[in-house]
Amino acid sequence: MRTIPLISDTRNTEDIVCEDEYEAEKLMWILSSNRKEHKLKHAATVGEKEMIVVLDDDSSHSVMMSDEESADKLQKTAHKILLEGRKPLSIRTHKNTVYIDME
Repeated sequence: MRTIPLISDTRNTEDIVCEDEYEAEKLMWILSSNRKEHKLKHAATVGEKEMIVVLDDDSSHSVMMSDEESADKLQKTAHKILLEGRKPLSIRTHKNTVYIDME
């Protein structure tokens, strides 16, 4: 299990199930708030289980979810980050699941 720890007293955890471990690692890297560069700029659902996320360097990344429910959860999490200004407090993976603690 890989973890990017950050400290918080209030947590709202989203668990997003990706298609496989590679996709989970990729999603964790994309959403990591520890990164100083390349923040999330845009996210769009394409197909039933695929999301395209665009970073502020205009690079695009496809992330495959295990099902429509997880794709919907990721879309809502991206909305919280982009439109509500919320930040991930910690992100961790276990197998193909990404756990995101939001402020």
